[in-house]
Amino acid sequence: MKRRQMLQGLTGLGGLACAGLWSSSVLAESKNKQARAQIQSAVCEAGQPSQTAFTLYTRGVGTNILHIASSQNSLALVIPKGVRGKGRNMRLLDLDALPEVDTLIVCPLHDHYDHTANLGGLRGGLLNPGSNHAMLCGTKKVLRRKGADLYYRHEIAGAQSKLETSIPGISITLEFYRQGERGESHAPHWGAGKNCSVSNRHCGMRLPVRSVEAYALLAHFRVETADGPQEFTLFANDAASGFVAGNLPDALPVCDLALVAVADAHLAYGYPEELLEKLAPAEVRWTDWEGYFWDPMHALKTNEAPKTGGPAIMPLGAVEDLEGQGCFVRHGHVESFAGRPASGGAAVAEPEDAEPEAAPEDVEAEAAPEDVEAEPET
Repeated sequence: MKRRQMLQGLTGLGGLACAGLWSSSVLAESKNKQARAQIQSAVCEAGQPSQTAFTLYTRGVGTNILHIASSQNSLALVIPKGVRGKGRNMRLLDLDALPEVDTLIVCPLHDHYDHTANLGGLRGGLLNPGSNHAMLCGTKKVLRRKGADLYYRHEIAGAQSKLETSIPGISITLEFYRQGERGESHAPHWGAGKNCSVSNRHCGMRLPVRSVEAYALLAHFRVETADGPQEFTLFANDAASGFVAGNLPDALPVCDLALVAVADAHLAYGYPEELLEKLAPAEVRWTDWEGYFWDPMHALKTNEAPKTGGPAIMPLGAVEDLEGQGCFVRHGHVESFAGRPASGGAAVAEPEDAEPEAAPEDVEAEAAPEDVEAEPET
């Protein structure tokens, strides 16, 4: 009898626990719907490419491409992110709608598999077939990924890394800053974010020590145009970090556009407020906010405008904190930006002939590499 009563008691407790979990799940889904609705009201209005030198394209889930046009040349700077899953990555990017360029620079800012899955396809889809000017900037792990051998390669290492180069009509300075120490390079992906503090800047389920390093990018361009030389400075990161603002130098150039990742922002203390205070950008675009496994195929259908799709990977409160500071970019976004008149200095020079660190053999541009098994996301 006592045993039966004990089992009945345990069953009752189990039922209460299940009911509690169900109630929490319903509440969480309700708040998630509110967060999506809030984002929907703050999605950036997509425009059309104009004659300005700087145009932003957003593709798939979180891939951003800055197209730069001079009077002599064209360049695309790509901050990539893929959708996990065999056979979908290149289809979702839908690069056929984008202009081809003479020079391509691809910068995976951290080396999880989903940020480096499309290296061959990006080269094949964006670079003019007659050009071999493709540069890949990444950590040592990125430079070993499938498709990396199709590029000249620049390794990002240490607390800070810098690349200066030029092509006819465009000078380029790329500065990479480590977002945090290994294992703290970006915020976790799971947690309520209730116990973040100045002494506990990342809260939630901690990243394992073996986790990848993540970097933020400051990219400065000086471009020769028909209206004279122009300058443009871009900040980009693709993961929330409570340390990134402190790792940037105190003296920063004028920031024209900040592409700021807001996924899991609630798990990084002071983010993105401290970052925006330091950058003081003229324009802010929130990126990388959609659920990692969302498949935006409906946004690629003919005659159908892109729509906000999968769940936001940030709670309602975090979405509300961003209100009025910028807008959310999504697949299909196109926006042109005006540069600033260049401040003195000589005109952009032709690059000197130099032997690249690791020149790829001339190859016919691939449509896309075969998918490989995804590494576990951390």
